[in-house]
Amino acid sequence: ASPGLVIGKSFLISKQEIKVEENSKDILLEVKALKNALENIKSKLVKDIAEAKELKQNTKVEVYSAHLTMLDDPTLFDFANEVIQKGKTAGFAWRSSINNSVEILKSTGNSLLIERVADLKDLENRVLYNILGMEVKSASYPADSIIIAEDLVPSDLAQFDENVKGVVL
Repeated sequence: ASPGLVIGKSFLISKQEIKVEENSKDILLEVKALKNALENIKSKLVKDIAEAKELKQNTKVEVYSAHLTMLDDPTLFDFANEVIQKGKTAGFAWRSSINNSVEILKSTGNSLLIERVADLKDLENRVLYNILGMEVKSASYPADSIIIAEDLVPSDLAQFDENVKGVVL
């Protein structure tokens, strides 16, 4: 972050926690839902990476590549699968897995690892949206936009274009 002065139109970004049901009666359906969501997100990330490379959008390439690498970590799926086996929904299990990983990263005290928490929370949302059949809408901003938010995840930042002149957190 760096201080500065910019004049423009402000846009407030507020996020609400995605609500997920906790209990499920069909373990096999939940495992399938999670596997499908993970595959869908991986496919989307591969397409997004290719598109960003073509457009020479290096920040997007870095963000999406990091997310793809994280999704390939079997411990995220394995933890979620264990939670599903206890009768929980895919969404609840995925959130539990992400929260577990977040706590592990925070407990290291390593600032580089702690920075990955935002990526994990970003992936949490992407997968939950997919499980719930919700569409992730791309944001577009008019010229000279100033974004005001409590927090931003990496994919939020990757969507900003030349129209975004400033960010206030």
